[in-house]
Amino acid sequence: MRLSLIFIIIMFVCICKGLTEKQLKKAIEEIDNFHGYVNLELVQKYTYAATNCGCCIEEILEIINEFQNAKNNIKVLA
Repeated sequence: MRLSLIFIIIMFVCICKGLTEKQLKKAIEEIDNFHGYVNLELVQKYTYAATNCGCCIEEILEIINEFQNAKNNIKVLA
């Protein structure tokens, strides 16, 4: 009998609040749809991410920037 193992990798952005990357991206999209823009303060208000230890602030800002670049069809050159 052959066992198949499926590994699901869940990327947590904010460990303190248990917020995953997928949840954060969905929240950013919803915030932008509601307000017409998104920033760190709005993400903190709606998700409570980055309101405890703050270690995730940089990661959240990167995800916000990725969202805004994709929204504006801006290609970022590495």
